[in-house]
Amino acid sequence: MFLVNFLTNDVIAQTVLVKKYYPQTKKIKEEYSAKINGKDTLKEGLYKFFFEDGIVYQQGNFKNNKLDSIWHVNYPDGKLKTELNYVKGIRNGAYAQFFPSNQIKVFGIYKSGKRDGVFAEFDEDGYLLNEYFYKNDLLNDTSQSYYRNGNMQYRINYKNGIIDGLWESYYDTGALNYKGTKKGAYITDTMWVYYKSGQLERITIYENGKLNGNFFSYYENGIKMTECLYVNGSIEGAFFEYIENGVLSETGPYKNNQKTGYWKAYYPNEKLFSEGDFEKDKYHGLWKVYYPNGVLKQVGDYKNGKSEGKWKFYHDNKNIWEMGEYIDDKKEGKWKIYDKNGILARKEI
Repeated sequence: MFLVNFLTNDVIAQTVLVKKYYPQTKKIKEEYSAKINGKDTLKEGLYKFFFEDGIVYQQGNFKNNKLDSIWHVNYPDGKLKTELNYVKGIRNGAYAQFFPSNQIKVFGIYKSGKRDGVFAEFDEDGYLLNEYFYKNDLLNDTSQSYYRNGNMQYRINYKNGIIDGLWESYYDTGALNYKGTKKGAYITDTMWVYYKSGQLERITIYENGKLNGNFFSYYENGIKMTECLYVNGSIEGAFFEYIENGVLSETGPYKNNQKTGYWKAYYPNEKLFSEGDFEKDKYHGLWKVYYPNGVLKQVGDYKNGKSEGKWKFYHDNKNIWEMGEYIDDKKEGKWKIYDKNGILARKEI
């Protein structure tokens, strides 16, 4: 151990080189200069902390027992991992992280211990991934994320660490995907969603984070897909769904976000496919199903979503095909099966 004595104001202070070792291997663990003044031991000057194999893990300078200089933190192989600046024990100035390949990973500025300004993040190939803007260590203003091809991926506005305002996402082609405003985790006002082609996919209106108002969605060819009304996050009233050529495929009412009341569904040829009632999203009461030519295919009752009571099934020439009874969604008792000419073919129990 190296020792230097000097006299200051009649008090003897010692500057010593301190070395500490790993207990098992006895290899160097820490090495630093220190001032010993009475009972106080103050780090002063170069400081090194080592991996157990002797490679430097951290290195920098102390002044009056506080970190004060450029500090380096290394990977186990000795390559630079992090470079940061301290002034009187507080992070101040440039901050950088590196990949093991030496490629920059993160770069930004600290001011009085807090992130300040733009922090940029890169992938290992050097492509810019994210740009975050900090003020007083909190995200503020517009942050942006990028695809590897350089096109925008996200553009998000922050205020004091919370999403507040513009919120956009993009496809890797650069085409807009989502556009709206958010407050924290909640979407506010109108949200537009687009296909990769640029065609509008849907328009939604939010209030206090919940869907409110008219809702429209569209196929990529521009034909309307669905139309309904949201009230406080729930679908209420008439609902319309269309196939890609614009023909109505299903319609009926919602109540508290559940199908309730009389509903109809249609074939692509606009012929009626089915009709009946829902109660709280479950089939209930009399239901009819038709062939594409309009001939009745089946008729029977549901109770709480399950087939219940007498049911009849028909051939597409209107002749009876099958008839019997359901109990709790299971066939019960004797069932009669007829051929297409209406002649009884067999009975099943």
